[in-house]
Amino acid sequence: PAFVLPLILGVLEAFLPQGGSNMTPINSYNDLSSDGNSLATNRLPLQKKEDDQIDAEVHSTQASHQTFAKIVRRLCDKGGVSLSLAALSSKCPNMRKVAVSVLGLFQQAFHTSEAHNLTSWRERPQLAMVVDSVQRGLSVRRGLQMARVLGETNG
Repeated sequence: PAFVLPLILGVLEAFLPQGGSNMTPINSYNDLSSDGNSLATNRLPLQKKEDDQIDAEVHSTQASHQTFAKIVRRLCDKGGVSLSLAALSSKCPNMRKVAVSVLGLFQQAFHTSEAHNLTSWRERPQLAMVVDSVQRGLSVRRGLQMARVLGETNG
């Protein structure tokens, strides 16, 4: 059914982390100062409040990235990638556009550290390889189309 793929796209966009999935949060509390004490204990009270806010944002970002990876895994287990790949051969150009968007979000999720850390997701490397191959194929085809259009306008 044609309505399922836009629903998958909506779910992926709803759970997509705001900072982008390639953002790696850095937590400076594990760093040590030159005398061996934790830097967090050497901070002034106002700095500590600001650092606590930053730390809460980092944990929130990490949680949203983990949730996104888990949602993507569940969608893949239910056939989301298969449906998206099949939709690429649809006669409807809008359906093909939605399929490309969904596959792009799947690809983005496959390459996050959170997805790599899901040790029970054994299929992820194979799924990533298939989606990466499709993406390269689409890129080459688009490049050939653009070269043909540029050749027609210049020639």
